[in-house]
Amino acid sequence: MKDYRYLLILLLVLYILLDTFRTSDSYECAVDEYDLVDAFIDSGLGAEHIDRGRLDIENRIIVTTYCVNSKFSQNIVSQLLILNRLSKNESIDLYIRTEGGWEADAFAVIDTMRSIDAPVNIHAIGEVHSAGIMILASGTGNRVVYPNTILGFHTLGEDEDDLFGERYLSFWENYAKLPDSWLSRKDDEMLYFTAKEAIEYGIADVLFPEKND
Repeated sequence: MKDYRYLLILLLVLYILLDTFRTSDSYECAVDEYDLVDAFIDSGLGAEHIDRGRLDIENRIIVTTYCVNSKFSQNIVSQLLILNRLSKNESIDLYIRTEGGWEADAFAVIDTMRSIDAPVNIHAIGEVHSAGIMILASGTGNRVVYPNTILGFHTLGEDEDDLFGERYLSFWENYAKLPDSWLSRKDDEMLYFTAKEAIEYGIADVLFPEKND
């Protein structure tokens, strides 16, 4: 089965190359590379070896280091529901490291966290960007960052639909204190900031201290 998946990936790459040079009078690729990347991520092709989320039931720990997409949300939501059913009084620790992804899947996780009784502590590790910091800001327990954590806020795009843009801005107005200049930008850029700044902006409330050697 895996061989067929890798063959499909190869055929997809070949299609892109052929599509790029299909006409002699134009060298512009007819396939949008961003749409292609999104489709590839959502398909899960070639990702069998990636552990999208590891559940430690005994210690009530979830670990994920994957892009925020439909597989991510399905995995995290189901694990949150399982742990909440096992105990509604004990907290859950979600360790997240992600480059970001789809807002819809971030909101799926956010709404689940806020609908269950068990408090969810979010630990932002490594780098957490875009949809990932939305999940961090929405933690219902402790929202923890670490000394080496780098975070990234994704500004709105110029062609953002009003419905989705208003939802995005409303979320940040309710969950953090970001600079007004960030929220007003529409240049589809990633703005990076440190763990200490995450505390200042109200995205996190605990900065895990460095251990002395």
